[in-house]
Amino acid sequence: MDYIVYSPTSVSAVSPVYFADSTSVSPVYYADSPIVVESPVSIPYVTTEYSEPLLDSPVLTSVNLTFSKPAIGFYENMNVDPKLHERMVKHFYLYKTMGDWIYDELVDLLNYFYIGKDKKVHLIKSLDDYDETNIESDTEEMIEKKIDYLRANIFEKKHMKHILRDLVRERRINWYDLPKNEKKVRRAVKRFLQKRLQKMVRTKAKEKER
Repeated sequence: MDYIVYSPTSVSAVSPVYFADSTSVSPVYYADSPIVVESPVSIPYVTTEYSEPLLDSPVLTSVNLTFSKPAIGFYENMNVDPKLHERMVKHFYLYKTMGDWIYDELVDLLNYFYIGKDKKVHLIKSLDDYDETNIESDTEEMIEKKIDYLRANIFEKKHMKHILRDLVRERRINWYDLPKNEKKVRRAVKRFLQKRLQKMVRTKAKEKER
């Protein structure tokens, strides 16, 4: 029996080797997982070289994104790999959204918060109070307080997982291709947070009217 050996946690640039004959069934062995996925082989595999550089977060540097791409379905199996899902969620939540975008492309979301006289972070009282220039007068300490509040009370890793799942399904993007679709992920995160924050502000305003 022939074997296909692939390690999703390897940082080696060496491509796995694929062997097949006309009668064998070649299981796919993940080096750090007992999961075995079997796929019947009736013709030899044809591979094409695929190269994608590792991304800039400690999470994804543990994922080998440089390997040979079989012309016959192999990556479909990676789309159901929970370890890959978790790494993508952590990468886009911790290193992209909370560590990068929130200071740049998503910084306007912080205008939904203000620092009260009690020096604590609060949601604005109504959507009429939203001002896209408010953040310009915030100190670094105030910005960090708002980000900490957002992370602790508004946006958690479970929300990022939901966003990525929807994006993969609706846009027919493979999980392993999400890093190449970073702009789509960022736009999806912004839409989610805008809707969530606006809904929370409206709810708060209605409660005060009672």
